[in-house]
Amino acid sequence: MTPARREALAQAKLLFSRLSQADIDAALQGLDPGQWRDLSDRFAGDDARWRFWRPMDMPNDPDALTLPPEQRQIMIRPLPDSQAMALLVAGLAGPSDRVAQPMLAGLHRSGEVFIIDPKQPDRCHWPLSGVAAAVETVLRHPR
Repeated sequence: MTPARREALAQAKLLFSRLSQADIDAALQGLDPGQWRDLSDRFAGDDARWRFWRPMDMPNDPDALTLPPEQRQIMIRPLPDSQAMALLVAGLAGPSDRVAQPMLAGLHRSGEVFIIDPKQPDRCHWPLSGVAAAVETVLRHPR
């Protein structure tokens, strides 16, 4: 497991241990299965329960002030009868319906937290409308 994946998994475990299913349901209220909502403002706000940042490599220059790139945190309502109870995509801001360099944190019905990330994140842009179905395929048919 890569260091970024380990860090993301630790963050996701904290996130899903701090949030109740009622918190998640309230955040996704009014969405149909597979639909998504940008909750970046909530993740950057005062409520410390809502924290998850996609680990990013940063330049290591001691003489430079380097700010992390702007990230988006998108929650997606799982499909009916899904193996997942919660889905969160974090990555760089891109076109409104996509996230660049994405990483997904999910909560399985068993209570297990999982991470899905692309092998080459620099070249990856996930269309948000297809994430719920793709995750379900991965969960039902792991490699």
